[in-house]
Amino acid sequence: MKTPPGALQMKALQALSQDVCKTPAYLAEEIALPRKRTVSVLAALVMRGLADRRERGCYVRNPAGEVFLLSGQVITSGPIGPRQDDKPRRRKRTIRATAWHAIRIEKKFTLSDILADVACQGDGLPQLAGNVGRFITRLCRAGYLRELRREPGAAPGSNGFKRWSLIRDTGPDAPIYSDKRKAMFDPNTGEFYPLTGGRNG
Repeated sequence: MKTPPGALQMKALQALSQDVCKTPAYLAEEIALPRKRTVSVLAALVMRGLADRRERGCYVRNPAGEVFLLSGQVITSGPIGPRQDDKPRRRKRTIRATAWHAIRIEKKFTLSDILADVACQGDGLPQLAGNVGRFITRLCRAGYLRELRREPGAAPGSNGFKRWSLIRDTGPDAPIYSDKRKAMFDPNTGEFYPLTGGRNG
């Protein structure tokens, strides 16, 4: 059974590196494809904006390709290049993308402040709180946020609520956690910011 073009492109994208150039001949061995077919696959990745040819015979995965992989997207065998109707493609906004947007607006916030903005996205409150809470913790450990003094709680004996302040606002796209690197990848800068302290993950 013939492997679909999208699957071959995914295989090549995963095999490429952001830091080290790979030649078509080297990549062909790595992904077990004929060299001529590998050249076509690399050309398709370049056209999709997921890889760059730095010089002749030298290919790397670019920041857009890194974001594509980290976000769990999959290449299909659909058309390559811009749509002919000039209408922008709509991207589904994830919970963490919405949370990042809210964090950039609030600047100083509690978990409840951010949950209020993402509560309309379908999951139950416990699932949302866990998801957004992990995201905030990773942002803090990667240097995007600074933990502030707790906000007093209303109930007697309450320890209050944790508060954070945004100290690194790099742009509109939400940082993405890379389990492989134990770091946050920032689509706005194309850089990885390692997590420090605490448990990874």
